[in-house]
Order: sequence, then C-alpha cells, then structure tokens
Amino acid sequence: MPVTNPNAPKSPQDNNPQRRHSIETPALANRRREASLPKPATAGGELTLAALQELLKDGKAPRTGELTLSAASAAPANPGTAAARTPARSAARPATAPAAAAAPANTGHAAHWSYGDDETGPAQWGRLEPRFNVCAIGKRQSPIDIQDSEALQTPMEPIQFNWGKAAGSVLHNGHTLQVDLDAGHSIEVRGKAFRLLQFHFHLPSEERVNGRGFPMVAHFVHRADDGQLAVVALLLDRGEVNPQIARVWSSIPLDRGDRVRLPAEGVDLAVLLPTDQRYYQFIGSLTTPPCTEGVVWNVLKVPATLSAQQIDTFAKIFPMNARPVQPGNGRIVKSAQ
Repeated sequence: MPVTNPNAPKSPQDNNPQRRHSIETPALANRRREASLPKPATAGGELTLAALQELLKDGKAPRTGELTLSAASAAPANPGTAAARTPARSAARPATAPAAAAAPANTGHAAHWSYGDDETGPAQWGRLEPRFNVCAIGKRQSPIDIQDSEALQTPMEPIQFNWGKAAGSVLHNGHTLQVDLDAGHSIEVRGKAFRLLQFHFHLPSEERVNGRGFPMVAHFVHRADDGQLAVVALLLDRGEVNPQIARVWSSIPLDRGDRVRLPAEGVDLAVLLPTDQRYYQFIGSLTTPPCTEGVVWNVLKVPATLSAQQIDTFAKIFPMNARPVQPGNGRIVKSAQ
C-alpha cells in the first residue's frame, strides 16, 4: 500500500473544482444530471405523455429505464373512452403463486358466456376458456334434432321415477331459473340409480323432434354415485295452466344470484310427468359450458303444458336461453316403444 505525505504541497490541479468534477463516479453524475432536468407534469407520480414530448423537444428526455410512463396519460381523460378506463400498466404487479391461485379466473370476462350472437355466444363458447374447449370440438354434443326415421325403434325398460313432493329453492343464476331440490328423489335407468339434483328451464326448447321445437323445456338433472349425469327432458307445450310450475313462478327471485324458497307445499314432481312416459335416449352433453359429454339423455315423447301467460312470465326474464341444435355425428338414438 503506498504511503503519502500529508505535509507535501498540493498540485494546482487538486484545487481545481473542474478537475474534481471530472472524476465523479457514474452514480454521482447521474444524480447531478437528474437534478438538472426540469420537473415535468406527472400523473400519480408518473411521467405523463405530454411532459415526455416536451422533454424530447428540448433534447432532455431521460434514458430508457429512468421513467415510468402512465398508460392513463396516453389519451385525454375522457371517461367514455376505453383508454381512459384502462389502468396504468406500471400499477400492475405480478401475483404471487398463492395469490394467483386464490384469485377468480378473470371474473365476468373469460368465464362469462351468453346466448347472444356476440363474442360470448354459443358459437364462441369453445374459445372463451380452455375448459370450454369441448363445446367446440366435442362429437357428442347436445341438444340434437331427434328423427324418428333414424332412431332405433326398440323395446326399452321404462324409466323408474322415484319422484314425489319436493322442497327446495329457486335460484336466478343469470342464465335460467334453477330449482335446487332437497334430497330424496331419484330415477333408475339402464339399471343404474341417479339422484335428482335440480331442474331448470329453457325457452324455446333446445331439443327438436322431427324438426319441431316446443315453446319451453324443463331439464331434470340427476347424478349417479360414480359421477355420471342423466337428464330427463320434459318438453313444455302451450296449453292449460300448469299448477306445479305456478308454484315455481311464485318464488321467482328479484335479481341475478338471488334465491327464494319454494312455497311450503313444495312441488309435486310426480304430477309434472305425463301418463305416457315413453322416451328417446342417447348419449350427449351438458347444453351449457363446459359442455361435458357422457350425459345420458332421456327425452320424454309426450309434452306437459304451460299457459301462454306462464310462458310469457319466463320470457320476460329470459327471452331466449337455448343452445342451437348440434350435429348428431352418427350417434345411436333409441326410441322406446
């Protein structure tokens, strides 16, 4: 290590302030340079686009990495424009793994679907989320147009309905009125028991029979112990008032997400059924996203009735909530004789 003499005379250069400035470190030079910059207008502590343009004009714009540009400042503050509603990119922070796992999956956007002709409608369901992909590529999708001329006319075991008076509640889920039922009701079909979970409505009917649609349909959703689903479709034609449906309509919620208990007498499910319970049967899917396949569909041949007023009541809430008919793709459809 060299030794210096503190009493040695200093060189004239040592007393020269310009000489001292010329040996400043890069960090000190940067701080001095930043201090010499004008104080531009900012938005929330971020450099606005207008201020950046002013600096560029004067040749004093900071180098890359020395500024954060507010995305909100890239357009006039007009709340009616999409740019004004876009949050600043600099405010975004990558979520940690636990936070990302706990956050809803793009609530109200990617997961949202509808029955419209827009980017959220049935033609686009398969593109909205990866888990909806089968809506677009599935080969056994529902509903279908059942053709008697193509169905297998064969004897079939009747569906064993273990239905009775049911208690439960009516949910407005944003897509339909769904009646969630208390336990105790089931069917047996193809030698397998399925527990009734809920039933809901579509207007018009999703299923077609020989090209004919119906004003409405009720879908009764069942699940077996192994997780397989079976749906009984009860077509609803215009006719007499349906007292059991009237009980459901009396409990219609006021808003999406609301739930109202059924009247004390509940709904007598057995009374809803027609006397003639012959049916069509095929393997299909859920008719709403995620369009899961492997569902055992049982479409009763004889419809029940609703009055014109009852149909109109539902239509005022859900003017149209039916998926279009899907290709049969050579599926076997059995017709009970």
